[in-house]
Amino acid sequence: MDTQTPAEEIAATESAKVDQIDPEQVVAELMEKIQAEDSKRVVATLNGHDFTIAELKRVFDCVADPTDWRKPWSAWVPFQAVGLVREAVRWFHGDFPKIHGFRPIDGKILMSGEGYQGW
Repeated sequence: MDTQTPAEEIAATESAKVDQIDPEQVVAELMEKIQAEDSKRVVATLNGHDFTIAELKRVFDCVADPTDWRKPWSAWVPFQAVGLVREAVRWFHGDFPKIHGFRPIDGKILMSGEGYQGW
């Protein structure tokens, strides 16, 4: 007769549960949860308005190199968006963008950055 003690039954059940866990799926689910929470976190305040990581990312994506976000960049930015672009670049690149010129015809400012500074 093959009788298991209650402790052995629990151990066998828990072992079976562990065998069913897919580590890659667990990590993917945790990363998705972390990113969803982070996207709502306020990380910058400009002129009394709070901005989340997700909002700064949308701004950053407008000026970042589309082939590799870590590369140096330059862009003509509407005058009203200069402060927001500066905050987005500081958050994602750890860099202070430079201003190189002004185009009076449409009020845009030429800005650039040296790329990701955390290499």
